[in-house]
Amino acid sequence: MPIDAKGTIYARTVTATADTPFQLTDNPDLFLISANIHVYNNDAVYGNAAVRPGTIRANAVVWFDGPQRVADWWFANATAGSNCTVAIIGVIAGSQ
Repeated sequence: MPIDAKGTIYARTVTATADTPFQLTDNPDLFLISANIHVYNNDAVYGNAAVRPGTIRANAVVWFDGPQRVADWWFANATAGSNCTVAIIGVIAGSQ
C-alpha cells in the first residue's frame, strides 16, 4: 500500500555494519503516521521493547498506518555477518 504523502516526508537508509541492533532515527520524538520499510540484500529482524522480534525478508516491503514512534523500533541482521540494508520513507505526524 503506498503512503499518503500529504505532509513532510522522512526518509533514511541504514546498512548494518555489525550484528548489533540499530535504529532508523536518532530523534526520540519522531512519530510517523504512515511509512514503508524496505529491506535489501539480506533478511533483517526487527522489534521493540514490547514485541518479540520478527523477520523481514530481503527485498520485502512492510508498511503501517497510524502514529508510530520510530525510536521504539530496532533492526539487526537476521544472520550473523550478513549485513542487511533497511530503508524507511514515511510522513511525519502533524505535518499535514
